[in-house]
Amino acid sequence: MKYSIIVTVYNKEKYLERCLKSACCQTFKDYSVIVVNDGSTDNSEKIIKKYQRKYKFKYYFKDNTGVADTRNFAISKVKSDYFLFLDADDFLALDLLEMIDKYSDYDVLSFNSVVLSEDLKYRKKVLKPVFSGNGEDYFIDLVNKRCDFTVPWGYVYRTDFFRNNGFSYPKGRILEDFYLIFFVILECKRLVSIDYTGYYYVETCDSIINSLENRKLIADTYLDYFDILNKDMEKYCDSVKRCFRSYLAGTLIWYGSKLTGREQRDYIKRLKSVRVFDFLDRSFVKIAFIKLLFVFNLYYQIRGLIKGDV
Repeated sequence: MKYSIIVTVYNKEKYLERCLKSACCQTFKDYSVIVVNDGSTDNSEKIIKKYQRKYKFKYYFKDNTGVADTRNFAISKVKSDYFLFLDADDFLALDLLEMIDKYSDYDVLSFNSVVLSEDLKYRKKVLKPVFSGNGEDYFIDLVNKRCDFTVPWGYVYRTDFFRNNGFSYPKGRILEDFYLIFFVILECKRLVSIDYTGYYYVETCDSIINSLENRKLIADTYLDYFDILNKDMEKYCDSVKRCFRSYLAGTLIWYGSKLTGREQRDYIKRLKSVRVFDFLDRSFVKIAFIKLLFVFNLYYQIRGLIKGDV
């Protein structure tokens, strides 16, 4: 078997049929589908079993332990040369596997995606540069071009590469994708990025990043990762470390725009305490001005006025 499509499910009955159809009806035939139900309490299992009878994919039910542990469990069941992830509220282009099968001998293959609203209205394309080479050069290119790349989907992983490097998603944490993808890319000896859109990401109101009650937890997690990732990046060359730290600092500053009032003020204080602005790439022309606004708690207010958010 050449490819495996991994679908992890937790209470996604509303979107699951569309997802499974896109996974099971690929135009390419040499592949399997692995569905792992992370203890869903809605009708997800009923829908999965309905499709399993028709398409004969591998199905596993497990107690709810979170998406990171569920992804790790699913990877342990892979017996194919390559695998990719599909979230249960998203869907794939039906010719995805056929298109990526034109390429070979890579650790990771990257492709583009489209972001849709919950009612499937177009929001934007998530584009990554066409590339062939090592992961460090690709990583620097992604960051310099301000690409959105810190998600597990939109990539095809060589199974032996993933396992031999001991990659696993950090159990018990949110934003687990954000932690791991840096190292997956950086450890690639050969990475191919193609100009093809094969993944459709659907923004739902119940996603972790959009959940209002998770805002403090997300802020705390980003700050934790700031310390952890900076230490883990020490083994890489200086250009990678500079690039990464600038990207990470920018991500933390961006998240402040999701907060309001006391939460935002507390978050700004914490960012100042870890000297986030010291990590920003000095080549950015507007950094000095942004820093001044940020120090006086004016950055997000002015940003909101410019963008029409307030």
